[in-house]
Amino acid sequence: LLREAMAAGDAEAQWTLGIWLAEGELGADRVAEGIAELEKAGDGGHGAALDALAQFRLWGHGGPADAAAAKASCERAVAGGYLPAFNDYAWHLCTVPDASFVDGRRGLEVLLALSERQVLEWDVVDTKAACHAAAGDFDAAVATQQHAIDVASVVGVSEETMAGMAERLARYRNRERAVMARPDFLAAAAARQQAIPH
Repeated sequence: LLREAMAAGDAEAQWTLGIWLAEGELGADRVAEGIAELEKAGDGGHGAALDALAQFRLWGHGGPADAAAAKASCERAVAGGYLPAFNDYAWHLCTVPDASFVDGRRGLEVLLALSERQVLEWDVVDTKAACHAAAGDFDAAVATQQHAIDVASVVGVSEETMAGMAERLARYRNRERAVMARPDFLAAAAARQQAIPH
């Protein structure tokens, strides 16, 4: 049924199989096949597919890195109203190592648009702090990050997450922007495969 839906151009079916393959659920050798399915879904305006494609293109997962294509995918996802893409896009705009991609002001604009649609949770406030820092406003970054930490400590997040937030706060106090590490897009699938009894 999934194959039939994909053949009929069903973007949701293309997304379902595409993300499964792109994240290595059937092996790393089929990642490019997954990217191709996500591209089909993205062509149909599927927000989650566009959001995933943006991250894969930005980091060169399943093909060469292409920052311009990544940005275009993000802009399409945001324009289409896919809410998770707002925070993802802003986070990448403000924390990737590639300074040519960084645009703190655009990140703040994206988050302002998100705030008009929903209440900003602590993780989005964390992103907002990163964007203030990327825009060079470190005083706002410090105040915003402290607020994110205060809220996160009340709702209860992992020690690892709290440590990362505290590390970013220290960077802002040192007048440095946050810089994220390259994600391992295949890690979750690999961990699940290892957990299966053999």
